[in-house]
Amino acid sequence: MKMHHAATQAEQQLMQLLSQLLAARHACLAQPQDAQALHALRVAMRALRSMLRPWLRSDSPERLGLALACWQQLIRASNPLREADVQAELLRSLLPPDHAGLAPALQWLNAIELARQRQAWLAQLGQPRAEAALWLVRNGARALLHGQGADFEPRLRRQQARLAARILARLQHPRRTLAEARDWHALRLDCKRLRYLLESYPQLPDALRLARLAGATQGALGQLNDLDGLMARLDAQPGGLGALADHLLPAREASRSAALHPLRALRQALAAR
Repeated sequence: MKMHHAATQAEQQLMQLLSQLLAARHACLAQPQDAQALHALRVAMRALRSMLRPWLRSDSPERLGLALACWQQLIRASNPLREADVQAELLRSLLPPDHAGLAPALQWLNAIELARQRQAWLAQLGQPRAEAALWLVRNGARALLHGQGADFEPRLRRQQARLAARILARLQHPRRTLAEARDWHALRLDCKRLRYLLESYPQLPDALRLARLAGATQGALGQLNDLDGLMARLDAQPGGLGALADHLLPAREASRSAALHPLRALRQALAAR
């Protein structure tokens, strides 16, 4: 009975995520410049993928794998659009409104090439096969969830334990982790996976608290990731745009220092388990 209840809860969560994906898809098509709609679409897809990850195996239904791959490709194709939205918001928040470099930088971020990419991506998103793929995911995922039987919760716990062990290993020396972009980037991705897993399956041990701590760490490292990406793009530009990167150095160092607290809090929580 307990396993049946857990599978039913998971199915309800699945339906909610699919509804969010459909609503976000509609919003993106209706308002192509809406950064929040694009963000909602990407978050819902990542949550769906994380929810299904414990059950996906080589013998999973082929149509489910193809449908998920279709949407993963759509999400990857939106990466430049999301990066431009985030970086534009960062510039607005970090530079004074009257800064001489702000307007040229925002214009550069929304260049003609990006507009072409947005149009091409919207054309893909609007294709009937994109919506049809979601219905294939719905049917395939429901069958997958209900086919787990007694292994339902043990497999979730094993996935939680694997992610927690990887994160804890990276958190042994927080300052050292923050010194290497490769290390904190990998940590950010694992925190994101753990957070989505725990939010999808709140019956897991200490799920709500650990999801909150993993989310705080993910957010702090995400800020650092966004700043590094923006500075790298600015550095590659000539003249005044390249010089703007120097103005962001204090913000990057402040972001790195601010990340220490959530990293240590998550390490303490995972080590105590």
